[in-house]
Amino acid sequence: MGSDHLIGKWYYDRQRRPAAMTVFIFAGCLEAYPTNRLVAGWNTLMITSAVNGAILRNKVLSPTWITGSCVSLVNYLKLFANLFEHFDWKTLFLIVDSTANPVYLDLNPSLVSVIGKMKDSQLTSVKIDSNRGVDFAPILTHFRSASRVMIFLGHGQPLRQLMLKASELSMTNGEYAYIAMEIFESPLFGRFTWQYGDEDDQRAKEAFRSVLLLGPDVSIYDAPSVDLVDEWKRRSAVTFNVSYRDLNPYVMASYSSVIMFGNVLKETISGDPMFDLRDGAEFAKRFLNRTFKLDYTEVFIDEAGERRTDLAVRSINATTGKFTVRMVQDKARSRLKIVDKFDWPSEGNVPPRNEPLCGYQNYRAICRASGTSEVPAAVGATTSCIIIIALSFTWIVFHRGTGNQDTWWALETGEFGYPTRRFRSFS
Repeated sequence: MGSDHLIGKWYYDRQRRPAAMTVFIFAGCLEAYPTNRLVAGWNTLMITSAVNGAILRNKVLSPTWITGSCVSLVNYLKLFANLFEHFDWKTLFLIVDSTANPVYLDLNPSLVSVIGKMKDSQLTSVKIDSNRGVDFAPILTHFRSASRVMIFLGHGQPLRQLMLKASELSMTNGEYAYIAMEIFESPLFGRFTWQYGDEDDQRAKEAFRSVLLLGPDVSIYDAPSVDLVDEWKRRSAVTFNVSYRDLNPYVMASYSSVIMFGNVLKETISGDPMFDLRDGAEFAKRFLNRTFKLDYTEVFIDEAGERRTDLAVRSINATTGKFTVRMVQDKARSRLKIVDKFDWPSEGNVPPRNEPLCGYQNYRAICRASGTSEVPAAVGATTSCIIIIALSFTWIVFHRGTGNQDTWWALETGEFGYPTRRFRSFS
């Protein structure tokens, strides 16, 4: 029996006394979508605290749905787009773990669409099943021949396995970037760290210097009081037999959603006593495009009724080994700003290029002929050409013999001929 049947049975129960206002406030999972269809028809407000979706942003299909969830996929899509634009990364490689948390699987098709709309973008996508074990060597070999920027949508543990293999293949030297997402600190998403207390820790620490970790700002962990959080944990264990140690941001979002509803209801009753509280669509509009300044945090609801949080881009501090915030995307305007310089493992602390000077497969002629690294070959060839041109010009100026010295710069046609001596080719 589905949630829509249970809710419909309650709503249409003849024994139920009509109320001045009906509102559904719940965490939400798969049941949010059929419930949304019902409340849209009833013109009844619905607030979820753990789920959202693309359909929420369609106000024809979801005119009464507001979400206080701390996870906004639209917010992350904007962060990816801003990050790619900032570093001018257009050729991307995507790994999706089919057994990862559904949040990553929901994000995948939308992220592919965002990348596809970028000018001159190219995307290579690979799916893995980490539950069956993954040999990352051939995937990384493919990556090396197609891109320098990888996006990993999956659990924290296989990310560490990926980075250890990348280290073995000399792919953590600053030429490559690996982008991962930690929705928030929870076993649901895994441990996004190099430090597992094993013999690979030191090598993993160095490899993780190439990782950019996207995630929420610490404000999503803001709570009104320690005592209240402890009471939630106690009730969860006693009533539902579910225990958790750290503050779960979804729980905090549920509390904040109720507080926001109370604030809007209070201001509506006091400021507009003639307002029809049964009009869920109109009431929902009172949440849009505004910041709720609660006693313990600030919550921003955007134009579609979806909460947005500040997001951070973190990278490893080479000294401390801890992820440090380098960039922040603000929740209201989705602008990405630098708050600290990156600590890249490359020489000169420069970020990875979108494409190496010699191409992804070392295909450019000047690099193939040299048989050495791309930079010395290119610099050597360029320097040699400059020297030859300079010597030739000097010979022409000082050995032309007689002529009008006022027009020394005007070369005769014959002086443009090729020299008879053969020079070694640099191509």
